[in-house]
Parts: sequence; C-alpha cells; structure tokens
Amino acid sequence: MPTKSPKRRNLRGPIGKPGPTGAAGKRGPKGPRGPKGPRGLTGPIGRRGSLGKPGTRGPIGLSGPAQQSDVLDKVMTHFDDVYRQLDIQMTRMGQIQAQLDALAAAVNARSRKDR
Repeated sequence: MPTKSPKRRNLRGPIGKPGPTGAAGKRGPKGPRGPKGPRGLTGPIGRRGSLGKPGTRGPIGLSGPAQQSDVLDKVMTHFDDVYRQLDIQMTRMGQIQAQLDALAAAVNARSRKDR
C-alpha cells in the first residue's frame, strides 16, 4: 500500500548490515516449582529373598468340615453313579457308531457293484 506522501519513503536511509549482538542481560529470579508429573514405569524386579523358618505343626487327628458332612458324602456318591452311567452310555454309543459305519461301508460297496 503506498504511503501518503512520497517524501516519507526512505527517512531512515538505505538498509545496511546489522551491527554486533549486545551482551546478554542478567538472569531473572528462579520461578516456583511446577506440578508433580505422572508416575513412571515400574523398574526391574529384584531377586527373591531368603526363606524363613517353617511354622509350628498343626494338631493331629482333626479333620476339616468337608469330611464331616454326610449330605456332601451322599451328593458325591450320586455324582459318581451318574458319571458311571454316562461312561457306560458313551461306550455303547461308540459301539453303535462303529456298527453304523461298517453298515454304511457295506451299503456303499454293494451299490457300486450294482451299477
């Protein structure tokens, strides 16, 4: 954008090389400490410590509550019976499947001969 008056254009004169840089000023006072940053990553885990001496031995002859329940014993007996019956049924199903496979192979062989 042109200036208002043509006389005002070069009042400073030609632009020359800049002079040397001045000396650095005094350093200002130290500011307050900033907020605490997030916690860093966990460092490597150290070696395992030595084992301590063993504790005292417990009383002899006491059994826990799992061995003292008659109801639990009966339920476990029922489960054992069910598992035994399932094992028998699965064995029988395997036998039937083997017989069906043999029958299917025989039928396929006979149908190929008839063609």
